[in-house]
Amino acid sequence: MPNMGIGFASSVVFKRQNRFLMYIPDITHRGAVGSLRFLTDVLIEEKSARPKLNFKEFDIPHLTETIWFADRPEWKPITVTLYDVAETNPAWEWITKIYNIRNEGGDVKMNFYGSLQSNFKRNVKIFMLDGCGYAMEAWTYMNAFPTEIDFGEVDMGQNNVMKITMTLRYDRAYWEKCTKEVIGLASSLMFPDNEPDAIGSVPGFIIPNNLEPPI
Repeated sequence: MPNMGIGFASSVVFKRQNRFLMYIPDITHRGAVGSLRFLTDVLIEEKSARPKLNFKEFDIPHLTETIWFADRPEWKPITVTLYDVAETNPAWEWITKIYNIRNEGGDVKMNFYGSLQSNFKRNVKIFMLDGCGYAMEAWTYMNAFPTEIDFGEVDMGQNNVMKITMTLRYDRAYWEKCTKEVIGLASSLMFPDNEPDAIGSVPGFIIPNNLEPPI
């Protein structure tokens, strides 16, 4: 067989930027992990990011030089862009968990519940997928919450899809390798099956009858 110049690439699977799945409770999916994903009731991820970490550092002066040590780790916020296809407003619902402003019969009321309000900080997951849609790795962002939400500008001169952009702050993140459990979890969040798949995951999302599944 002639040398095609592929080399090591013939035996590896490259992770690609457009092969990912994100799980944000009650934003990209409703309810707990493995729950149903009605496409008209959630926001669909367009862009996200894997974590970024830096260590604070401190120096110790020696007689003739200065040496450095790693100090406290700091996880940087990530920016998430979501297609606004929901008939509801999941992003606004997240805001109201801590800052609830509403119109009650013409009387505008506001409550601020404090940053420790239950279900405001949520564990977020991102999965990197292979070409067949199976998870290659998973990252979990612990106790994530939005520090900024942009509902998007409108423009009569454009015909672009509306998107919502969020900046998420989180306490810490951790990586998980590809296992049967990780693959099954990602499958349960993605595949539009009505029955558990061969790996044993629960049904993923449901596509309304008037929508065609993506190719």
